[in-house]
Amino acid sequence: RLPAERMIDRLVRENAAPPALLDEIGTTVARFHAAADTGGEIDELGGIETIRRNWHENFARTDTMGRDLLPDDTRRRVREYVATFLECEAARFAARVAAGRSRDCHGDLQAQHVCCVEPVQIFDCIEFNHRFRFGDVAGEIAFLAMDLERLGRPDLAIRFLNAYLEENGDYEAVPLLDFYRAYRAWVRAKVTAFPVADHPERAGEARTLFELAGRFVAPHRRPRLVITTGVMGTGKSTAARHAAARLGAIVVRTDAVRKRLGGVPLRER
Repeated sequence: RLPAERMIDRLVRENAAPPALLDEIGTTVARFHAAADTGGEIDELGGIETIRRNWHENFARTDTMGRDLLPDDTRRRVREYVATFLECEAARFAARVAAGRSRDCHGDLQAQHVCCVEPVQIFDCIEFNHRFRFGDVAGEIAFLAMDLERLGRPDLAIRFLNAYLEENGDYEAVPLLDFYRAYRAWVRAKVTAFPVADHPERAGEARTLFELAGRFVAPHRRPRLVITTGVMGTGKSTAARHAAARLGAIVVRTDAVRKRLGGVPLRER
């Protein structure tokens, strides 16, 4: 039996999750995705038609929810954002599938399914529905990132994302993260809201998740590029990680980029 006190959601709530722990989780997920199956049905279900269908089902099942759970403004903004994004980014979704980024994923990568033992154990994947498990790895990492933000730790969310991206170099996933974080927040909100009639104490959590989805689709500030410079061993990477946690920024480390371009494994000298 996995120890409940080592689940990452519990560690975060107890303020007992060191940032370095998220590095290990990010690396673990990246290596899992690298070895996961792709092609065939996995590519087919990872395409834009499945994504559109999933959103349509979610909207249909939340249309009857009252304003106390789902404010009209949030409902409208998310619907408009999704329709526009799917239309404008169709080529990007197709390119992701063509690049092999649709994989046989975990499908339910939320914080309560990550146990921080040695080595990290990620369990309880979706087995009953391929449509919910096969898909873009960007949607998978967005789930855990969203959940960490829900728990009030956006700094740990960005630490996890940066560890994942540095391990596999999939920076093409970044423009899709808000889209998929909004999707994951909406799904969690929907599932949380279903039993509200019998469990009214869950109404606040459902409303918070719908609002979180609305924040992910809100217009962002102008992009910024911050560059750290200095001689070897002066702490550029450390400073960048601290800044990224404060800014919600993606870190691109030149040491890792050079190794990737040269075909050298990240941890090989």
